[in-house]
Formats: sequence, structure tokens, C-alpha cells
Amino acid sequence: MMNLLRKKILYYAKRPMLKEMAASAVGAGIARSFGSLIPIVIAWFFGIGGDTDLFFFAFAIIMFMTSVLSITMETVSIPFFASIKSDGDDIGAFVGVLFFIILLATSLLAVFLYFAIQPVLFWLTHFSLQQIEEIRTLIFFILPVFTFVVCSSIFVGSLNAQSFYFVPSLSTALRSAVVVIAIYFGSKRYGIIALSAAYVIGEGFRFLLLYWYIVIKRLYVIKMTKNILPQVKHFFNKGSYHIASALLGGINPLIDKSVALWVGLGSISVIEYADRLNGLPMMFFSSLLPVLLSRWSKAYYSDSIIDLREKVATTIKYITIPIVIINIIVLCFSEHIVRLVYLHGDFPADKVSLVSQTFSAYMIGLWPYLVAQTIIRGYMAMKITKILMTLAVARVFMNIIFDIVFAKLFGVFGIALSATLCTSILTAILAFRYFRKDEFGKSKNAMVTVV
Repeated sequence: MMNLLRKKILYYAKRPMLKEMAASAVGAGIARSFGSLIPIVIAWFFGIGGDTDLFFFAFAIIMFMTSVLSITMETVSIPFFASIKSDGDDIGAFVGVLFFIILLATSLLAVFLYFAIQPVLFWLTHFSLQQIEEIRTLIFFILPVFTFVVCSSIFVGSLNAQSFYFVPSLSTALRSAVVVIAIYFGSKRYGIIALSAAYVIGEGFRFLLLYWYIVIKRLYVIKMTKNILPQVKHFFNKGSYHIASALLGGINPLIDKSVALWVGLGSISVIEYADRLNGLPMMFFSSLLPVLLSRWSKAYYSDSIIDLREKVATTIKYITIPIVIINIIVLCFSEHIVRLVYLHGDFPADKVSLVSQTFSAYMIGLWPYLVAQTIIRGYMAMKITKILMTLAVARVFMNIIFDIVFAKLFGVFGIALSATLCTSILTAILAFRYFRKDEFGKSKNAMVTVV
């Protein structure tokens, strides 16, 4: 029996895909462990109140802009990097042109925010003019995060496309450590501004670390050439639907926080702390997705064929049981988890129950979220992204309606419940469409090998 078990372990240990998944999972576990320290340290030093609400709102605006491009650069770019390498073109030139576009986008974003943020927040939120001015100040302190995160995402996409998974995850962990250290040393002297500076320092450190790794591995040299422009144009043409869906998807956290403003003081912070806890298992399972996308993309461009939907279904089956177990544990011990993680320093004890309830509501949506993300990777490997925009539009309208209704009924807990319900409904629609027999017809687009 032991010999059979040992043989099975050795058999699976030799499989490249499982090795890559293990490296990605370990790296993501380390990254998330360090990343989880950030909201904990913020909670200890700043608690829940008006200052944290202003910071989290300003940070959400920047991260909304950042997520639009960073998700596309990190995920959609993988099939393009794979095809560029397969065609013998220069990856470094592709990265160089993308960097130039990001720097231009940062300049335009700065001008837009300077003129637009005050009138928009005045009419759409419950903030006073003084609070809006403080938010604008925080936004400009945080703005460099946009440049660093998006450029780092390009590095990560290029590394994942070449089967490097551990170092990108490790860079996230080290980034988080730098952020925590900066908060610790700057919070007493600089107050809430220290949070903005900490994130900028951390993301800048991560960018330089990834660049250093690419240089020492001699993977490519960043340059600017006109020859790569057709590939860049093709990338943005195919990735435009994903960018649009990311843009629309980034609106949802802002909708949640805007509705939370009307619930009461500190509600934004409650949502933020609960969502950060929800991100622990979410990031671990999501760390496996780049491996799947990378391998599916490579196989697709090598002209090998097998039914991709079978592989997607198998992946969903394997993640279901662990997620169900995690959900049961969280539902049983959510309040104990919140007490253990957050109930230190200035964190108010009377908010523990509310944060734990909100955390539980988010966690229920973990399985449908990961099912949707797995199916999406199946579409992305084939550069089919239009359906993502359709679902993103539906999600925004559903989120507005459900947030308003459930927030009136259940308060902050209702906002988290709204997010879970939206995710579940749209995942069911996505799965029905992806697995129906006539979705891809007889096209090779539905076919890909997983080794």
C-alpha cells in the first residue's frame, strides 16, 4: 500500500504542470500571508473611523483605474506573449511599447483626476467639501501606485508566459513586507498620509525586483521598435473587451463603498476589512489560474488539440470540495477569526460581529467566483473576450439594484450579500453558455491540449 502511494506521489511530482501549480500556490501562499498583514497593521494603528474611510475611498479610486489595465496586462497578455515567442518576435520590444503607453496613460489620468474628482464626488457622494479635498490629496499621493502596479503586471504576464510563477508571487510578498514596515515607521509621525507613501514605496520595490530578476535571467531586453507595433495593436484590439469588462468590474467596489456611505460612519472600513479576509483563500486558488492559462495558451499555439471544456470541468470539480470545506470552517468560526486577526490596538470590539458577518457573506461567493474565473481562462486561452464585457455590464446594473435593496434591509452585511448573489447568478449564466454543445461549433477554437 505504501509503495503504491509512493509511486503515485512520484508520478504526479514529475508532471510539469503540477510542479508549476505547486510553485505558484506556494508563492501565492507566502504572498497572501504577508499581504494579510497590511489590513491587520492598518486596523491596529488606525482602527475604524473617518480617516480610514477617506483613505480606503481614495485608494479604491486608484485601484479601480489600476485594475482596468493591470488585470489585462497580467492575464490577457499571456496568450500574446506565448504567440510572440512562438513566432520568434521580440518580447522586450513588446514590453517597451506597453511601458510607453502606461506612462502616457498615467499623465492623462493625473490631469483627469485633478479636474474631475471634486465635482464628481460632490454630486455623487455624501462627503463634505473638506473631505473631498482630503481625498484628492490622498489620490495624488497614491497615483504612482497605478504606474508601478500596471508595469509590474506586464512583467508578471511575460514571466508567467515563460513558466516563471514563484518569483512573481514572492515579489508580492516582499512588496507587502515593505508596505508594513513603512506603515509601522511612518504612521505615528505622518498619520494617514503614511499609508499612501507605504503603498507607493512597496509597489516601487516590487517593480524593481521583477526587473532585476528579468535582467539576471536574461529573458529579454526592454526596447522600443516600430516592428512590434502590429502585435501591440492586435493585443489592444483583442484585449479591448477585457479592458472594458475590467473597467466596468472596477466600478463595483466603488458602488459598494458609495452605498456604504449611507449606512453609517465606518461602514466602508468594515467592508474593506471583511473583503481583505475573503481575499486570503481567493488569492490562493486564483494563483493556479495563470498556470492553466499559460499551458492552455502554449498548447493552443502549438496546434495540438483536445476538448478544452473537459479540462475546465475537471478543474472545477477539483476545486469544489476544498472550497466547501473552507466555507464550513469560516461560517463556524468567522467571529473567532476576526477577533484573532483584527481585535488589537485601536480596533473597536463592538465591530467584530459586523465584520465577521460581512466576511461570511463574502466567503459564500468564493466558489462561484472561482468557477467563473476558471471558465474565463478557457475563453481567454482562445482570445475570446467579448462575453466578459457583456457579463460585466450586467454585473454593474445588478450590483446597483441589489446593493440598494439589501443595504436597506441588512445594512453593511447586505452589501456583501449583494456581491455574492451577483457573482452566483452571473456564474450560472457563464457556465450554461460555455458548456452548451453549440457554443464553439466544430471550430478548433474549442480545442487545446493540456500536458
